[in-house]
Amino acid sequence: MMALRFLRWFCKPEYLVDIEGDLIEIHGKRVQKLGQQKADLLSWRDVILLFRPGLIGNMIPTHSNNILAVTHHNILISMRNFTRNKTAFFINLGSLTSGLVCALLIYLWISDARRVPGGGTCCFNEPFSI
Repeated sequence: MMALRFLRWFCKPEYLVDIEGDLIEIHGKRVQKLGQQKADLLSWRDVILLFRPGLIGNMIPTHSNNILAVTHHNILISMRNFTRNKTAFFINLGSLTSGLVCALLIYLWISDARRVPGGGTCCFNEPFSI
């Protein structure tokens, strides 16, 4: 039934099972009572009436299955840029490495200061705990 395909496309997943089950049950009763063609038209009407902001899910497809392909493509582009612009590649690599090292050192410094009683604010006259 095409109406159910349209419903599956726009409906939020948490509501889909209940609504779809109700629509199939109503459709079965209508087929027996009114015939297939009239039941299909009424099913389309029911689905279109359900098309409202509270039931509309995320219609933008998420492509989480191509992460490996995207990673492969990014590595390929990086290697091409490396062969064309070796100087710029090493400058970018050095700056990225130094930035990550600085961020790691700042994190270690802050986490060490948080372990000291008093939050790392100590006086030189007092003994320092390690």
